Amino acid sequence: MDYLFFTLFVCLTCTFSGPLAAADNGAPSPPAEKPLIVPKPVTPATAPTLPKELEDDSNGGDSRFLSELLNMVTSLGLIVAAMFGVAWILKRMMAQRMEQANVTSSIKILERRVLTPKSVVYLIEVEGKRILIGESHTGMTKLTDL
Repeated sequence: MDYLFFTLFVCLTCTFSGPLAAADNGAPSPPAEKPLIVPKPVTPATAPTLPKELEDDSNGGDSRFLSELLNMVTSLGLIVAAMFGVAWILKRMMAQRMEQANVTSSIKILERRVLTPKSVVYLIEVEGKRILIGESHTGMTKLTDL
């Protein structure tokens, strides 16, 4: 990394020193020979090293991957289980709410049957009379008195 900055510094210095020096005395100067920069040979002592997190340990390099994978799958399983748990609780709460509404109201929904995704049949009780009502995307229709 130090070699890169040093090379960049030398290139910028050589690029800008030539035109500036020529502008000072008014006469163009012959191009100066650039010194040859020879990088030092890389030895094990001067070789760049990886951080410990990125090093490949030969006796169990896959163990970290497997532990991370297991951690991710466990977290995903917990999230999915929590979603199913919340859905089950909400379904129970809605059923209890429907039962409580039927107890206190004079209009009671006795049964609900889904025929198609967009049509439902309700059996309701209004003041002791049972009525069958159909609901679809076009509206609600009284089917019959029971």
